[in-house]
Amino acid sequence: MIDFLIKIWDVIKDADERFGFKKILMYTTYILVVAALINWKSILSSVNDYMDQMKKARHDRDMIVRDKIGTDTHSYLIEFRVKSGADRVLLFGFHNSISNLIGIPFKYVGLTDYAVAYGSTTIPSCKDVNSEIVGNFIRELKVEMFKKVENIEDLRKTDPFVPEILNSPDVTVSSYQYMSVLGKPLGILVLEWYNPENIPSSAYEWNRIRNLCGQATQDLNTIILKYKYQN
Repeated sequence: MIDFLIKIWDVIKDADERFGFKKILMYTTYILVVAALINWKSILSSVNDYMDQMKKARHDRDMIVRDKIGTDTHSYLIEFRVKSGADRVLLFGFHNSISNLIGIPFKYVGLTDYAVAYGSTTIPSCKDVNSEIVGNFIRELKVEMFKKVENIEDLRKTDPFVPEILNSPDVTVSSYQYMSVLGKPLGILVLEWYNPENIPSSAYEWNRIRNLCGQATQDLNTIILKYKYQN
């Protein structure tokens, strides 16, 4: 190995004495350019392979983060449903059909998680829909932040797509909380009641629900940001 290094050094030294460092650098550059032109397909393929590996690594990290967020979010929704007294809690997320991480302009809305009372199985079908179908409702909710609907049949008459997309078929009373994180749209938290014994019946109870939903927004933001900035 030492003999080999000595030979390499002698070659470099001899070239430096004959041509000078600048010419050596220039010739080396020429050789690399010519080699690149001759093997451009191979180089391009290598670059593409490297970019694909980077994308896959990033995707894998995002999936790990998503799973961690999902686990914590589901546990939180179970506790939140009990605390709120709702028969069901549904969490809808905005996304662009590729990713639902924050910072992405949303086009679609879909059910991402839920928590239900024992014996309750009826929930909205897990399908993504273009958010513009209920765009006016979302824009109004963004301003109001919280909205209660004490007679879901009235909403079905005035804006039928909202309960069709955001509610379970047997719901009678519902509330909606707009959610954002770092100023960007995140989703909608929906509380549902179908059992008459559990439905809020006073302004005090509804105010408590509103406050709980506001706190839930902050808590879910904390869960998301905790894992997002660990990635």
